[in-house]
Amino acid sequence: MEAPTPPVAAPEPRPIYSTADITVNDATLNAETSEAIVVEGLNSVTLNNCTVSGNMTGSTGGSDADNIHNVMLYQSMSGDAEVGNSSFDMTDGSLTSNSGDMFYITNTESKIALSNVDLTLAADSNLLTIAGNDGSRGWGTAGSNGGKCTFTASKQTLTGDITVDAISTLDLTLQDNSSFTGSINSDKTTAAALKVTLEKGSTWKLTGDSYITEFDGDASGLDTNGYTLYVNGVAYDGDLATTGNVNYTTHVQNLGWQEAVSDGALAGTVGQSLRLEGITIESGIDGLGIEYATHVQNIGWQDYVADGAVSGTEGQSLRLEAIKIQLTGEQAEKYDVYYRVQVQNLGWLGWASNGAESGTAGYGYRLEGIEIVLVEKGTAFDTGSAAFY
Repeated sequence: MEAPTPPVAAPEPRPIYSTADITVNDATLNAETSEAIVVEGLNSVTLNNCTVSGNMTGSTGGSDADNIHNVMLYQSMSGDAEVGNSSFDMTDGSLTSNSGDMFYITNTESKIALSNVDLTLAADSNLLTIAGNDGSRGWGTAGSNGGKCTFTASKQTLTGDITVDAISTLDLTLQDNSSFTGSINSDKTTAAALKVTLEKGSTWKLTGDSYITEFDGDASGLDTNGYTLYVNGVAYDGDLATTGNVNYTTHVQNLGWQEAVSDGALAGTVGQSLRLEGITIESGIDGLGIEYATHVQNIGWQDYVADGAVSGTEGQSLRLEAIKIQLTGEQAEKYDVYYRVQVQNLGWLGWASNGAESGTAGYGYRLEGIEIVLVEKGTAFDTGSAAFY
């Protein structure tokens, strides 16, 4: 099935130019002087076990600003296609780019899903480019015509670099033992939003410094390969990969910063007589913030800090003696925060909540461990009968 001719002619028809929902099975689709696939607007292309190749030899319409690519998802604004989410889904088979970037997205929201596809990239090209365009061809207004893409790789090998400009977004998920070898925004561009989710069993090996805005999933699958991953401008250290409703890590005597834990897991130690010296806490729920303060040996109560900042001290050998935690943000009215601490000579105290002080002050007893949970308001939670302060 081939859709009507696009508004700007190419040197030859593409194998597929979609202004409809198109599915192709067990076919060979080759383009000698054009890109292989174009999806415009609220339309889709689904390929199953197909052999596809493209060879875009020059920009369409003669514009030097056009991207050279193999698969394009876009919105022309010509009226040929309804505005909406463009979709490209390919399972099995092969996809070859003989020139240009493998995927190019501009002036549209889009979804790409790949599963077990053999990808061959052209030399000196990107795996994926998401960017605005100069608007000269009517593809939106320059400065506000970036692309938005949700990209899911399942049982998929990806190789090559990804670029997402400052007015575009990417939500990349690697699942079902997928692998990605490449860099993301190695030129230090900060995308409007750029999230990478690495599910257990999948891997990402960096080939250059990479800049994203959010990392989620299984950090054990990340191989920085001598490079640095920056998340919101901060060098990734492993603690950003927790995925719970509430995530926290503690600085422990003789041990330093521990790996982050979440949702009621123990941070710190029990039975080792080691003091907590610092703590960071972060919410994993959009619109919900967390602020917290600690009572520190020789200092007393510190001011509240929030959302991943350090409360307590590092390198001063001062024990934490008590803590109080409260919720902020537009979602705060929907949740309660509960927390309990392991205290020298006393063991586990009872559960405190919503800003109450937990621990001791004036006794010289160290905190040794802590557990924190978020509970939706109205949900039963057994706080026990033990005192919490």
